[in-house]
Amino acid sequence: MTKKIKGRRINWLLLFGAAGAGKGTQAARIREILEKHGLRVALLATGDLFRNPPGTLDRGVVSQISENMKKGVLVDDAVTMVIAGEALNAKLEEDPDWVILDGLPRNVFQLAAVLFAMTSIGLAHFFTFELAVADSLLIPRLQGRKTCKSCGKVHPASTDLAGACPKCGKVTLFIRDDDSNPKSIRNRLGDYRKTISSVLDALRKLISTLELKDRFSVETVDGSLPEDSVTDRIIKHLDLQDQPA
Repeated sequence: MTKKIKGRRINWLLLFGAAGAGKGTQAARIREILEKHGLRVALLATGDLFRNPPGTLDRGVVSQISENMKKGVLVDDAVTMVIAGEALNAKLEEDPDWVILDGLPRNVFQLAAVLFAMTSIGLAHFFTFELAVADSLLIPRLQGRKTCKSCGKVHPASTDLAGACPKCGKVTLFIRDDDSNPKSIRNRLGDYRKTISSVLDALRKLISTLELKDRFSVETVDGSLPEDSVTDRIIKHLDLQDQPA
């Protein structure tokens, strides 16, 4: 994850949140807004990468990733960073102004790797947002979510399973194993709570110690609010008028 873009500094946006908090939805909405400002955006979502791993990956590793997701267990750090690194390098070919990371990093080890990559590739500003949602709201959101086999779009449980995907129009919706098993859901939420606090604490200490408040920020947004309200709060913090491409 160390491909250098000569002469360019990139704005990085990290979205944190438990499964079902709306990271994917907000990542897509933010990308659309940034692109309307004429900015090139690279979006990297680890969940999508795990569900559709690169063909170059060993079969045994692919099988282990699938098994981990069914159980709600985190994928191995080394595997995560290799997959994410390959995907990021491919997206850097597009010479982005912004990179949005959805679901990465998940622990302090991954954070160190991501920060190293940022500084090696080119760093202008660094924004971090945690979408905070109570487990009592997340569990109903997660149970029965549906994914389209054709385009990969994840839909709420209320989506008609017999109907066509609202995004691509194809009738290929299915319920993912990791979203139908209550034990798996509880495992995922528990693992997230255990690891994310240390990641956010490390980021805040880094910002304070190195006096990086002018370039780094860590914010918490109420993810239980309507989608538009969540997006508005994130965009307000980005202050797009003052951010260089």
